[in-house]
Amino acid sequence: MQNAVALTRGLAVLVIAVVAGCASDSAPNRPVIEAVQLVTSATPRLSLGVVDGDERYMFVRVTSAWKQRNGRIVVLDPGKAALLFYDSTGTFLFQAGGRGQGPGEMQMLAGGWPYRGDSIAVFDVVLRRLSVYSPDGVYARSFQLPMTYTPRPGTVPSQSCCSLRAVFTDGSFVGHPPDDIPIGTGPDRFSMFTPWWISPDGAQTIPIGTYESVLFYHDPGRRSGVSGYATSYSFRYVAVGDRLIGGNGFDSRLVSVQVVSNDTGISVAVDTLTAPHESLPFSVELQTAYENAVRADYELRPSHYEGSLESNLPNAFPATTPAFVNIHADADGRIWLERWTPEYGRTGARLQYDLIDAAGSHLATVELEPGSRLLWAAGRQVLLLQRNTDDVQFVRLYDLEPRDTVATLTSQ
Repeated sequence: MQNAVALTRGLAVLVIAVVAGCASDSAPNRPVIEAVQLVTSATPRLSLGVVDGDERYMFVRVTSAWKQRNGRIVVLDPGKAALLFYDSTGTFLFQAGGRGQGPGEMQMLAGGWPYRGDSIAVFDVVLRRLSVYSPDGVYARSFQLPMTYTPRPGTVPSQSCCSLRAVFTDGSFVGHPPDDIPIGTGPDRFSMFTPWWISPDGAQTIPIGTYESVLFYHDPGRRSGVSGYATSYSFRYVAVGDRLIGGNGFDSRLVSVQVVSNDTGISVAVDTLTAPHESLPFSVELQTAYENAVRADYELRPSHYEGSLESNLPNAFPATTPAFVNIHADADGRIWLERWTPEYGRTGARLQYDLIDAAGSHLATVELEPGSRLLWAAGRQVLLLQRNTDDVQFVRLYDLEPRDTVATLTSQ
């Protein structure tokens, strides 16, 4: 079911689908679906950040933030090379880390996550180091990322090696080397993505499959012989319990990789889920809408682009649009799939999500205010990263409240 939700500035809209009845096998119609619409409160419950003044509330570049079980907010700011702690009222408490290369210090933080409860794990991409801190930000331990990378014949790497991106419930991690991009002449082809399971102490690693990532087409104008479609995105993934769930968004398939480690070894089981939102044929109208969005955004903020407007317009489009372009997991184990729109990544782009559980059941449809970025969610609360017109960053906690109830009858 898909509900039309009016996007209201300052509001995040959550539409939760609940089956209200069951149709018999002979019934000509599907059951009536009741949808309870939730919106954020008119003002945030908590707002962190200031335009000017106290530096403890001035953010440089926030990448992660979440709410601990005791109500404190943890903000990861690589610009300050620090973990920043605030109480439930938004009062600054303390910071952990600091720039350097010693134990507990940081150079460039790529991401951070709650770890085995309220402990904290962060990955430093420059030091290639995973560090763990107590819930109060006290440094506990670290290890160097144990992954290695050798390009496969006939490919080039998508980036330098390597990264760590997610944490399983048992304390093990998910890392990945670069994509292997196939080069030279030939038909459209995908780069290949290989995630690795990494033990909690970094001592054991195994690859846990190879999956399609970015779609490339033959481009004789490039030395490699290939170019990536502008609307193709890499394999995105999250860890939920003991499962890695992800995909490249090019169709509605999601890979669900269960990784179990015990005394007898490590077992891997692969299944697939189906996202509720499908890919669409990349019609001429959608291609035009995409190009118009690039033109409008280029006019608003040319400094965000390299080269001329023409060089930023795509030379080719794939056959279909992505079904989703990003994926998040919340504190309740729900999966947030961000939909693609022609304006995706541009100023004022709509933010639409499909919310599913780890079994693939569709729980909700979500719309956030343009310019927001989802940092964390649990129950009926969300932490959003928002910016003002001067690009000042704010981390804000919103409640989700009932708005109204609608019923829709769909025909087969």
